[in-house]
Amino acid sequence: MLKKIKFKIGKMHCAACKSLIETDVSSLSGVKKINVDKHSGESLLEYENEKVSKKKIFSKIEKMNYSIDEKKESCTTPRK
Repeated sequence: MLKKIKFKIGKMHCAACKSLIETDVSSLSGVKKINVDKHSGESLLEYENEKVSKKKIFSKIEKMNYSIDEKKESCTTPRK
């Protein structure tokens, strides 16, 4: 099932940070789309939860030395 979540990424400093996160997370099987706002850190992620877990995605971001603010996380309803 396709899931969409919004969350905030911390410790970003520039456009290169945004690009690095989007490129690396997009390389995970099951990730359909990730958009990161370089100024606010607000992120929108679409992924197939049968193929990849939210925990694995967040772990990949944290291994790049960015932080995830799960308090800012929210789910959005997928379109059919």
